[in-house]
Amino acid sequence: MRAEEGAMTDQQRSLWLRTVAVLDQCLTGASPVSLGELSDATGLPKATAWRIARDLVAAGLLAKTPGGYIGGAGLVERGDRAARQLAVRSLVTPELVELHRLTGASVWAVDVRDDREWVIMGSLYDATAVGNRYRDDWGHDPGEPAILASALGRISLAGRPELVDPLLHRGVPRLTRDTQTDSHRVVAALRRAGEDQEAVEHGGFRLGWSCIAVPVCDSAGRIVAALGVVDRTPRFATTRFLRAAHLTADRLRGEWPTATRP
Repeated sequence: MRAEEGAMTDQQRSLWLRTVAVLDQCLTGASPVSLGELSDATGLPKATAWRIARDLVAAGLLAKTPGGYIGGAGLVERGDRAARQLAVRSLVTPELVELHRLTGASVWAVDVRDDREWVIMGSLYDATAVGNRYRDDWGHDPGEPAILASALGRISLAGRPELVDPLLHRGVPRLTRDTQTDSHRVVAALRRAGEDQEAVEHGGFRLGWSCIAVPVCDSAGRIVAALGVVDRTPRFATTRFLRAAHLTADRLRGEWPTATRP
């Protein structure tokens, strides 16, 4: 977490530390941990320990048994997800470094396998992007209509009307003066992205910036991720950036750890 972004308040940090303490204590032994033992081990009042344990049970991270609290099934699922992310990041990072070297621009990789949430698996920003505060706060939420204004959204949602239609029904917001909001033209842009296996947008998502995106596919040809190159529009080299991005995607094809869509 960057120091200037998303910093916790003292109260939030205290709650987070107490939550971790409760979770850790329930995972240290083979036997269930009673509320009294939990309170004694963490130094928390019983009422506080109970509230935290209750919330962890609701999240699936703990389970309540007659003998006390134990690790929940949600830990296994989250552990599997974390392991897959680590595997992906170790695979993607050197490729992003090379893509950044080839383009001299900002680059990113987004895992798009989960229709509910797309995860940025890596990004490298050049000095211009850093100076202009172009960071990971750019939109990558598949549930927001604004995603259709981006190269990421167009390449990832091409050929997926079941996801696109509800977004179009809500309407693409006008993010800049160059944002394409007409539904027919948005659909046409999605169709071109699917046919060309690449998407390009100039200033439609953030004024003065351009972006290209290409798909990363698994061995069965399904899109599992998107690679992007971003730079200031006046110096954007579309053809060169697309060539470099496609080469990177080709190297990653079939290498992305497998996972089924939920």
